[in-house]
Amino acid sequence: MSERSDTSRWLSEDAALGVLELSRGAGRELLNKGWLQPQQDGIFREAEIVEATILKHIRPSLGRSSEASNTWTALRKDGTVGGIVQLALSEDAALRFEIVVDELTRSLSGVVNDEQLVIAVRGPLRRRLVFIDLTEELNARLTAFCRRANRGPVPASRRGRPRKTADVHALPLRATSS
Repeated sequence: MSERSDTSRWLSEDAALGVLELSRGAGRELLNKGWLQPQQDGIFREAEIVEATILKHIRPSLGRSSEASNTWTALRKDGTVGGIVQLALSEDAALRFEIVVDELTRSLSGVVNDEQLVIAVRGPLRRRLVFIDLTEELNARLTAFCRRANRGPVPASRRGRPRKTADVHALPLRATSS
């Protein structure tokens, strides 16, 4: 399973929210609440685009806002989110990528083939499973990301910009005798 990810590509926050089709307000809310956590402040890479796309679709299956936030935090902490994002960035995911959400246990499974689907839907309990096919949307968002992305290192952040006009103040100088 080869990777289609290139970690040298990046987008600014505003450009990434455009790729995700999120308003600035909705995007800032996800960031402020910790739902989205870019590795570098204000900089989005492919992994964050994938994670946000997945989150956008599974959020309704995770319950009320506070429960959903706790679930997402737990899934991120136990490595589930990272594993699914890596699977989504694989070459296999370009042909097929689906998410299975177990609404009882709030578990997620990434699926790129029939064997993974069988494993995801089998279980001892009767439960409600939500199946989400993200193949086309994820491919479209990653294509948009690749076409807009900057390459190379992220420029150092600047602290403010110089004003166009500067105030000039004359300082009184004492005459010194020589």
